[in-house]
Amino acid sequence: MTLRCFSFLALTLGLVSACSTSPAPGADASLDASNDLGPATDAGAAGADVQPLSTAHCQFVDPPANGNTGATVSAGAITAGAAEDYVDLPVGSALGAYTGRAKFFGNEGFVDARTNEYAAWFNPSVGVETRTRVRALALSAGGETVLILKADLGAADTNVAYDVAAALGPAYAGKVIFATSHSHSAPGHTIANEGLATLGFGPFRNESYRRLVAALTAVARQAIEARVAARVGISHDANFDPMNTVSRDRRRDNDDLPRGRDRKDSDLFVLRVDTVDGAPMAVVPIFGVHPTVLGGDNNLISGDVSTAIERSLEESFDRRVVVMHLQGAAGDVSPGGSGGMDCGAESRGPARFCYDFSRVESVGRLALPLLRRAWEAAGTQMQRETELEMVTRSVALGPDWRTFTVRDGGLSYSDFNPARDPDGRIFDDAGAVLSPVDEFGAPAGAALCGNENGNYPPAAIRGSVALRPYRTCNRVDIFTRLVNTLVLPYEPVVTPNQVLCGSTRTAVAALRIGAHLFVTLPGEPLTLLADRARALSPVAPENTVVIGYANGHVGYLLTADDWLRGGYEPNINFWGPLEGEYIVERAMELARLAVTPTREDGQRGGASRWVTPPENNSPPAFEAGVNPGTVPAAVPPEVFSRRRVFTGENRITRAQPAERVARLASARFVFLGVDALTETPTVTVERETAPDQWAPLTRRSGRTVVDGDVLLMHTPLPLEPVGRQSRSHYWVAEWQVVTPYGTGDDALEDRAAVALGRYRFRARGAGYNLTSSPFTVEPATLVVSAIRAGTAATVTARYQAAEGWRLLGLRNAPGEAVDLQRSVTVEATLRGGGSRRFESVSPAAPGRFSVELGSDAPNVTGLRVLDGAGNSGLAALN
Repeated sequence: MTLRCFSFLALTLGLVSACSTSPAPGADASLDASNDLGPATDAGAAGADVQPLSTAHCQFVDPPANGNTGATVSAGAITAGAAEDYVDLPVGSALGAYTGRAKFFGNEGFVDARTNEYAAWFNPSVGVETRTRVRALALSAGGETVLILKADLGAADTNVAYDVAAALGPAYAGKVIFATSHSHSAPGHTIANEGLATLGFGPFRNESYRRLVAALTAVARQAIEARVAARVGISHDANFDPMNTVSRDRRRDNDDLPRGRDRKDSDLFVLRVDTVDGAPMAVVPIFGVHPTVLGGDNNLISGDVSTAIERSLEESFDRRVVVMHLQGAAGDVSPGGSGGMDCGAESRGPARFCYDFSRVESVGRLALPLLRRAWEAAGTQMQRETELEMVTRSVALGPDWRTFTVRDGGLSYSDFNPARDPDGRIFDDAGAVLSPVDEFGAPAGAALCGNENGNYPPAAIRGSVALRPYRTCNRVDIFTRLVNTLVLPYEPVVTPNQVLCGSTRTAVAALRIGAHLFVTLPGEPLTLLADRARALSPVAPENTVVIGYANGHVGYLLTADDWLRGGYEPNINFWGPLEGEYIVERAMELARLAVTPTREDGQRGGASRWVTPPENNSPPAFEAGVNPGTVPAAVPPEVFSRRRVFTGENRITRAQPAERVARLASARFVFLGVDALTETPTVTVERETAPDQWAPLTRRSGRTVVDGDVLLMHTPLPLEPVGRQSRSHYWVAEWQVVTPYGTGDDALEDRAAVALGRYRFRARGAGYNLTSSPFTVEPATLVVSAIRAGTAATVTARYQAAEGWRLLGLRNAPGEAVDLQRSVTVEATLRGGGSRRFESVSPAAPGRFSVELGSDAPNVTGLRVLDGAGNSGLAALN
């Protein structure tokens, strides 16, 4: 039986016993602690003079000095520019950050036997729900220019900010924040840290990394070039979402700690940027929420709740405003939401996937009024001038245990000697952590500490069997050899007592905008660690903004006391209980430089950085494909679609849309394109505005509807080509015919009010631009029932999309009947001919309407209900 695996890095080092009760596919079932891996070879004996492991095999470079140093910080007029675009990370990429998508750790998201070298040992993504976006905000004042960049990815590689800054020029060294959404359904392959993330994000691919850096650099340049005179305001809501509709605390292991019980990241900060004449330009809401509505079985690229939050806010404006949700302390915060699917395994069945995009959208809708209120509050704090300064530093991590001394020397490691027995005591009699910490005997680091699923015995830390959370720790250098031997080839192969280079460095940054300080943390900060950061800040806690998942990713970041409570989160870091506090102290050490009157070089006193591997390890793309830019005469049964998943069989029998499609039903278009590794086609929906005049559906902000409302799925045939055999690349576009987000007033009651008329799909790709046959959108049929009671009748009326996937009601799952909430017209059909019409009948309760028929009651044979958009349904009245 395969169990649900840990998210992201928890199985980056791959604890087989934590994910499956049987060996990985192809593994020797007899392998155990006495196998040919042999015992761990330890660097020192008990009592010996132990030295940190060597990093001589690692390639490091010295980062350049921060740009624009030495001058005096002074307030200056603000200019700002913002930009956004898409980055085409290929369909077929592995999706981070669920290890359960790996073929040997759960096989979640499996569709068919398609060959995909790019995703390697992961099941590949098969389509797109929301495209991967990149955004940039450029701010300038007093001679300083800084950039805040964001991508819809699972984690930030440390090298990205350095590489983008290098492409922009020396003035931008140390002036780039690169943050990510941490979506668990975003393309992987952009994490270069030497295989550490290969079980969370798939193998590093230079092609994906190159596309990401190029897209971020391009959007950064656009923002720089777009700068105009601007105003900036910052608001803070310390009691964000008290009803837990948007997010909730997910960690119970730290409930005994002060402020640990029922704590989540309730600090919402909003950075508002307007032009000087008051036109909104950019909004940056910052708060923590894990984008994990979509589970490991989702195989479509999606930004999850972070993208939904951004879309809801950006479409509340009547112009294009760049909205960039940044994560705060999301490490122990789960998403809220409502109206989602039942994603239990029994409800899905063997051929179903939980495409719970409805609940994803609900989080954005529920967050919107809270974000708008904070945006309006920021409007009362707008400034035309400000002091602006940013510093960045590369930070050394392991393998030197002396690095991790924290709390002014009050807490440290004794050493990482793997041959020494610990004293068996973690806390003193008062419950304080004992120092020095002598339990972490892992010279190259350890992972999977704190879980309850056991460990791989040869990789266990000596003397830790009875010590929670150390008893399940796995030494990195030993355990990666197991993964290398059983499952996949790590490159380079790790030997005992050899440190993984990517685990030895990270980066932190601090940005001051006036009285506010923005500090990046390279991983997943928990709420109590964010409290610690604010307590150490050189500015007031309410003016200290923690940005997580930025400029690097080392896993979860906890205080020492929190880490030692065990549970899920300590699974996913490498340098033990002191790593989180150590990184926070280094970040706040840097932050103090950002508040001095001189522009400091943040890199001075910092470490070298580990560089992205230069080799090109991306498999070549397949050939362009057979007949790209055409519509197939028939749709092979192997072509994957959401409808096939929903019904358990392929029911797409035609490539062109049906000639007539009712509201709430789905229109589909199948066409041939090029290899997904080459490009992802752009599909839009167009409406006929005049005879033979067509216009794309456009949102309130001016953005064209290209994703979120249109699903796109890909199938290469043959699924298993011989060599580099050319394949036909089938793409299926699906639009559930509801009002797209941002094209109406966005009330859920208007979802079934999309304009009637003729529509068509348009697909654009390399060398082609084709349209589907037109289809006519017709009114939906309501589900109506009626009961006679004397001279009155009680009528119920509902919408229902049996195979739909869009959100129709906050209390309803897709496919469930949704009560009408607004007044309707009721037409009574009389026996012998004739009718009677009742206008503006208000609901007595959701979906229930009462009609007084009077003397006509005995002659009424049926009642037809019409909503305000012309949808109707008929019920017999006996």
